Amino acid sequence: AITHMYADNEGYLWLSTAMSVIKSRYDGQSLNVECTYRVPRPMDFEMKDGTLWISTSTTNVYSIEHNATTAVPKQIYNVDFTFIPKILNLSDGRMLIAALNQKIVAMDHATGRLRELNITDMDKCIRRSMFIPTDMYQDTKGDVWIGTVSNGVLRYNIEENRMERISGLSCSDVGSIIEDFNGNIWISTMKGLNRYDRNSGRISSYY
Repeated sequence: AITHMYADNEGYLWLSTAMSVIKSRYDGQSLNVECTYRVPRPMDFEMKDGTLWISTSTTNVYSIEHNATTAVPKQIYNVDFTFIPKILNLSDGRMLIAALNQKIVAMDHATGRLRELNITDMDKCIRRSMFIPTDMYQDTKGDVWIGTVSNGVLRYNIEENRMERISGLSCSDVGSIIEDFNGNIWISTMKGLNRYDRNSGRISSYY
């Protein structure tokens, strides 16, 4: 089964299976596999300066440098178990890493250095169960929106290092987040689609 896909700027289509990542290219008639990398339980892809980063259902992320033939693991969390559903390249050059019931980590792409983020009010935002991230999105104003299971959507103000929970969604189980050309935030959930109006702060529900 193909679990995730990612298309890079060089025309490669990256595919993930249960235990591997596949680098392929479509030539107009067939999909040709160029390399297969052993990566356990891949979950998400991000590309930075020619290096593909892959989050997994383990404590590690993996990197594949340009034209490399092997994927290199990097441990993010020193715990017995977690999984990393989402990674996000930020506009300031760092990458955010979000995992099950763990603090969000920022990684410096240039040095590889990791830093746990002690975000003000994050614990207050997790009202049910535990922190289970599903998606992260940085909007044009620089705020990071984080979808969760059971705790709705959280907005993280990077400059102020503060987090708030956005109330009013049709469901607290969030699937994905995106911004439209007007700066409004669209949030898909298990029970409908929601639009957060940037100007009024109101949420409209659809479907």
